[in-house]
Amino acid sequence: MTFRSRTGRIVAALLAAATAATVAGCASETGDLESVDSPLARYDWDASASMEALLEGTLAIRDDCIYIAHEDGIETVAAFPRSLTRWDAAAQTVFYDDVAHPIGSHVSAGGGFVAPSEDIPELSIPNACDLGARNEIFLVQDTELGG
Repeated sequence: MTFRSRTGRIVAALLAAATAATVAGCASETGDLESVDSPLARYDWDASASMEALLEGTLAIRDDCIYIAHEDGIETVAAFPRSLTRWDAAAQTVFYDDVAHPIGSHVSAGGGFVAPSEDIPELSIPNACDLGARNEIFLVQDTELGG
């Protein structure tokens, strides 16, 4: 074996390892957020703009969709910013800015109610989510989920 072919194999192995580490790193950043069966609505938030409504309630999962359930029984589909959100399906936990919020946790966040549209960057709403009669979602536009 020549020095050149040995070097080529080493370089190829290093590139393969670096690619695998990069792919694994990307997957762990969002957990199961982008999986086909993710129950979380999500979008790409431009943090330079935000609305000022407040949404409070309990994280709930029903029919493979995560809602924020209010005391009056109304459930709201909240779309979370991809850059701050990670979903752990096995633990049934939303991580928001690396803080764990298991299903059943009380949360509050700023943002606003909107009708889903193509104007919302990379909006993804699970098919199982029921937007209700008003056909609205709440865009979470906050840097933390209060408790």
